[in-house]
Amino acid sequence: MKILVFSDSHGNLSNLELILTQYRENTEYVIHLGDYDSDISEMKTPFPNYKYINISGNCDWGNFTPSEKFFSLRGKNFFITHGHKYRVKLDLIKLSYSAEEKNADICLFGHTHVPMLTQLNNIIYMNPGSVSNPRGGTSYTYGTIDICDKGNIHAEIIELTKTGDKTIMRL
Repeated sequence: MKILVFSDSHGNLSNLELILTQYRENTEYVIHLGDYDSDISEMKTPFPNYKYINISGNCDWGNFTPSEKFFSLRGKNFFITHGHKYRVKLDLIKLSYSAEEKNADICLFGHTHVPMLTQLNNIIYMNPGSVSNPRGGTSYTYGTIDICDKGNIHAEIIELTKTGDKTIMRL
């Protein structure tokens, strides 16, 4: 099962459309980690084949979307949050405590606009960066997660380039 992961789209629908078009045939889920979570609503009509999961971020004022979610897909526990309430711009300590308490296998967050992919204490942490306003010297980035039939997890951060997407981080 393939999952696309976005964060911090901030209204850049053209990059979302480009990526969703590219993965249309072999991806089941799209997860948006906040900051313009309404962008996902805009994608549901032209891309009805995906199952969408989204949360709100610090720029999503006045909506009723939860700021974090915990759920399971194909036997793997996901904890998703935008990250601002966990001070992820400073470190991952508060976030990692929460992910461990929730028995997460995968913890997804955004907020920093800087892509990150690591594994700590058997939990995969992914920040897909931003598809609208990247920081940290990268181009627009997003994430993919593959959960294989045997339960193995493959995760990547992918950079969107004019000449074709390229993987910049992999677990």
